[in-house]
Amino acid sequence: MKKSLVVTTIASPNECLSTLASGALAHAYDFICIGDKKSPDQFQIEGCEFYSATRQQQLNYSLVDQLPWNHYCRKNLGYLIAIENGSQRILETDDDNFPEDDDFWQDDLSINVTDQIIGDGWLNIYSHFGVDAWPRGFPLEKIRFPDRFEQESSAVNPYIKQCLVNGDPDVDAIFRLTRGLDITFEQYNPVALGAGVWCPFNSQNTLWVKQSFPLLYLPVTCSFRATDIVRSYVAQRCLWAMDGQVVFSGANARQIRNEHNLLKDFDDEIVIYLKAQRIRHELSALKLETGENKQTVLNNLVQCYRKLVELNVVAEQELLILQAWAKDINKLLR
Repeated sequence: MKKSLVVTTIASPNECLSTLASGALAHAYDFICIGDKKSPDQFQIEGCEFYSATRQQQLNYSLVDQLPWNHYCRKNLGYLIAIENGSQRILETDDDNFPEDDDFWQDDLSINVTDQIIGDGWLNIYSHFGVDAWPRGFPLEKIRFPDRFEQESSAVNPYIKQCLVNGDPDVDAIFRLTRGLDITFEQYNPVALGAGVWCPFNSQNTLWVKQSFPLLYLPVTCSFRATDIVRSYVAQRCLWAMDGQVVFSGANARQIRNEHNLLKDFDDEIVIYLKAQRIRHELSALKLETGENKQTVLNNLVQCYRKLVELNVVAEQELLILQAWAKDINKLLR
C-alpha cells in the first residue's frame, strides 16, 4: 500500500526534517515537503522530495495559481501530489515534531480502536487523555463547563486519526500565555468520536485514508492558526454523512516548537475563539448527502464552506478556490 508523509516548511534542512526523512525511508513512506517563498534556495535531504516555489509553479493543478505565498495552505499541494502518486494513506505533520516511537508510522487507523464516545456537544480530548489542557479550537466557554458523554464498545469506521503530541502540544495562545508547558499525555486506548461529538483536530500528527482525501482541503481565506481547525470542523461534519469517524489516539511524537509570537497567534485565533459554537450549530443543522462517493463528499464539502462564508469565517473567494481543489480531486483521485 502506497503511503505519503506531507510537511510544509520554510526552514533549512534540520534535525527534525532529517529524522522524519529517515523514518519515512524506514517505513516505506514517500516524504513530500512543500516549501514557500521564504525557503532556502538549496534544500537536500535523503529520502525527502522537496518542492521549491519554482517547482510548485510547474505543477499541473488548478489549485496552483489560487494559493497565496507565505501561507500554511500551500500544504494543499502536497496532498495533491500524494494523491496523484497513488497514495492510499496520507500522514501529515510539521517541521518541529519528532516521532517518539514506531507507532508514529502506524498506517492502520483501526488498530486498538474498540470504543466510541457518544453524545452531543464538545469533547475535550486532552482531558480524556489525562491532561488539564484543551486543544486549539476548543470553545473557551466549554473549558470549565464540559458536555457529558458516554463511552461504549462498538464497531467503528475510522477515516481520520489524530495522534496527540507530548512536550509542547497544540494548545491555543491563551493557554500558552497563562499556563506552563511540558505536557505528557496518558497512554489510554484510542477512541472514535460518534456523530454529534465535536472536538477540533489539527494538522500536526494526522493520518487520512483514501475515502477522506477530499476533506484534506485547508481553507485559504483564514489565518494560519485557524485553517486546520476550520478544516477539522468541516471534516467531522462530512464524516458523519459518510458513516465515518475521527479517531483520537495517544501521543507518539514530541513537539519542540518553532519560535512563535504568542500575541500574533492570539490574534490569528480570534475567529475560532468567537465562532466555534456557532460553527458547530450551523454545520450540525446542514442536510448533507449520505455516502462516501467522491462527488458526494465534494458536494458536502462545498455546502459546508458556503455556510462558513455566511458566518464570515472564510471569505466568498474561498468558494472559487475550493472549486479548483474539487477539479483537481476529480482528476487525480480514482
